[in-house]
Amino acid sequence: MKVLILSSNTGTGHNSVARAIQERFVARGDECIIQDGLKYVSPAASVIISTGHVTLYKHLRKINDLGWRYNIKHRDGVNEDFPLYKLMMYGCKDLALYLIQEKFDIVLCTHVFPGWLLANTVKKYNIAVKTGIVETDYMVTLGSEYCDLDYHFVSAPEIRDALEKLGVDREKIIVTGIPVKKEIFKKVSRAEAKEQLNIKSDRKHIMVMLGSMGGGPMVRITHNLIKNLGSQAYITVICGSNKKMYKDLKLLYGLRKNIRITKFIKEISLWMDSADIFVTKPGGISTTESAIKNLPMVLINSVGGCETENMNFFISRGAAMAADGPHDVAAVVRRLLADDDYCHDIQEALKEIAAFNNTELICETFGEKNAD
Repeated sequence: MKVLILSSNTGTGHNSVARAIQERFVARGDECIIQDGLKYVSPAASVIISTGHVTLYKHLRKINDLGWRYNIKHRDGVNEDFPLYKLMMYGCKDLALYLIQEKFDIVLCTHVFPGWLLANTVKKYNIAVKTGIVETDYMVTLGSEYCDLDYHFVSAPEIRDALEKLGVDREKIIVTGIPVKKEIFKKVSRAEAKEQLNIKSDRKHIMVMLGSMGGGPMVRITHNLIKNLGSQAYITVICGSNKKMYKDLKLLYGLRKNIRITKFIKEISLWMDSADIFVTKPGGISTTESAIKNLPMVLINSVGGCETENMNFFISRGAAMAADGPHDVAAVVRRLLADDDYCHDIQEALKEIAAFNNTELICETFGEKNAD
C-alpha cells in the first residue's frame, strides 16, 4: 500500500506520532511518506501558523491557555465558519492534484488542520482513497468532529464516547492509544538499566523533561529537587532544544556528580527504564511513553491548553500525581518514593492505559492493498 501522512509543525508531538505510524507501515512493507499538511494552503501559511504556535507555547503560555479555554467553553464556534477552517480550504486543489498524481491508497492526518483540508478535498474532488485522523492527546481535539473521514483513531475509550456524543459515527471511531515509536516497547529491568548508565543501584533516579522545547520552569524545578533530595538521588534534566535553559542549568549544576544536564538523550528508552520517577509536563507523547514504561509521573502543568485535559485524564484514573508548582515538585516526588503501595497503585493504573496502545491496529484497519 502507498500511504501519505499529513502532519503539522505546530509542536513536535504531531510529527512524532506521524513517524511512529510510518514506522509500522514501513515494517509491513508499505510505502509511507510524511508531509506538512499546511504547505498545501501555502508555505507562508504553514510558517506563520507553526511559528505562531511555538511562540505562544514558549513565551506566551498564559495567553495560549486562555485562548484554549475560551474555545473549549465555546466549542460550537469551532466549526465550518471558523477562520482557520476556511483557510484550510485554499489547499484543496493542490492536495487533490497530488493525491491523484501519486495514487495513494491511504491518507492519514495527525492534526486537525490537515484533517479539515483532507476531508473537504476528498469530498470536493471525489477522490477514492481511505482516510483517517489520529488524536494526539487524551481529549477530542477542537473541531475534530468536522473531519468527515473514514476513521478516527483515538487515545482511550472515554475519548471514543466523547467523540460519538459530538456526532461522529461510533463505527468510525477506533481506540488505538497514541502512537509512539517501537523503541519505547523495549524494556530492561531498572537495575540493569542503572548498571548500563553507571547510576548507583542504591540511588533513586529522577528524570525531568518538560517537552522537546524545554518549556516551563525547569530551573526552579531542578533547584527544588536538588535542595530537597541533595545527593540522595541521581537527577537527569533534559532541556531539549532550549539552549538558554541548558546553558543556565549547566552553569548552576553541571559540576555535580549526581546531576546530568543534557539537551537530548538518544537512548531515551533505556533512560526511562532506569528512572524511578518521571517529572514531566502532561504532553500526549510523554504521558503515553510513561504508561508503556510503567513509570510513575509527577505532572506539572506548565503550558495549559490541551495538556490540562491530558493531566486530568491521568489524575482521574489514579495514574499520576500532580505538583501545584515548581516549589511542590520535590515534596510530591518524596511522597512517591516513600510510599511503595501508592506507587504500585499508580503503576497498575498505568498498565490499564498502556493496554489501549496498539498502533498496528491503525495499519490493520485499512487491510491489505488489494482487499475489497
